[in-house]
Amino acid sequence: MHNKYEKSINKNTNFNNAIIDNPEYIKYLHSNGGQNIPNEIKSKQELRSLLEKRYFRFLSKVSIILDISDLQWEEKGKQEKEEGPRQEPSEDSRRK
Repeated sequence: MHNKYEKSINKNTNFNNAIIDNPEYIKYLHSNGGQNIPNEIKSKQELRSLLEKRYFRFLSKVSIILDISDLQWEEKGKQEKEEGPRQEPSEDSRRK
């Protein structure tokens, strides 16, 4: 049986501070060793939050990484992603 992750780690591989957006790979790591394996990331919102906290100086790159990730947006976040962020009406438009 072919394993696409075979030989990607050994018992001494340390994943401290790693951000891994592949739940299948996280499961592989847990079953095959490695140290400091990160928790599974459940959605693009969670991935975005982790990336923004860690790489706030490179925020322009976060959207590129999110586009590449196979993770799914949570329903509310997906709608916001498609429609853009919601903005409160300006004072001028409320007066009309």
